[in-house]
Amino acid sequence: MNMQQGNSGGETKKDFIQKYVFNNIGIKLLALFSAIVVWVAIVNIEDPYKERTFNVEVETINEDALSSVNKVYEIIEGSTAQVRVRGKKSVVDRLKADDIRATADLSDLSAVNAVAIVPELKKNVSDEPTLECSTVLKVSLEDKASKQIKVTVATQGTPQNGYSVGECMASPNMLEVTGGKTVIDKIDSVRVTVNVSGVGEDFRKRVTPVAYDVDGKAIESSTLDYGVKRVRVSVHVLRTKTIPVNIKITGKRRQAMSLSMRNVSLRRFGWPVTEKSLPISVR
Repeated sequence: MNMQQGNSGGETKKDFIQKYVFNNIGIKLLALFSAIVVWVAIVNIEDPYKERTFNVEVETINEDALSSVNKVYEIIEGSTAQVRVRGKKSVVDRLKADDIRATADLSDLSAVNAVAIVPELKKNVSDEPTLECSTVLKVSLEDKASKQIKVTVATQGTPQNGYSVGECMASPNMLEVTGGKTVIDKIDSVRVTVNVSGVGEDFRKRVTPVAYDVDGKAIESSTLDYGVKRVRVSVHVLRTKTIPVNIKITGKRRQAMSLSMRNVSLRRFGWPVTEKSLPISVR
């Protein structure tokens, strides 16, 4: 009796599995697959994939590979790169150009002086997007040269009334400028320019040096290296005052000689100024 009941119970469980699990298994698997597709679609609708393009400044690395062979480079193409970023909208929308680093390894220069630009994210994000860049960096190579040049100081602007610019000194006053031989050969002078508009006392200022050719035109080249970023300039400002001059005529004039008098004044720079008139004799 108990054995019959056990068999009956076993058959009931088997019938249950056959009836509710394996019956119409194809339809059930299709329903499961459809549910997964719907779930993925809902997730993507809420946070779909998105693609954006960023303009990124390109950073060169391993420049020592060129310095070791006494070469300098100048970028002729690819100083900025377009980086395509594809990922979840919630991630991509929060990115900025500053979050992306684009590097060009100068040790991997090809025979035509070009190298691929490799983009990467500077920060960690929850869902890493993909980054692509089809831009290449192209450079021109040239032999390295150097020249020692004296620094000259130029001023622009006008000081306060009653003041004048005196001695201007640059420190350092000599610079060893390095760069491509073609550019170095063009340099005639290195100048720092200081604005003295409205000044009424001595001052110091750090100024960027600029190279000029014989025609006074500024030379621009990424290969130029002045050895320092800034030159310290000390400017001495003098007080000035205009003093009237009294002219005293002595002696007798010849008959054929006539005298013409005009207002005369002197300007004194940097001295203690008095109202004393200066006598001048005319013979």
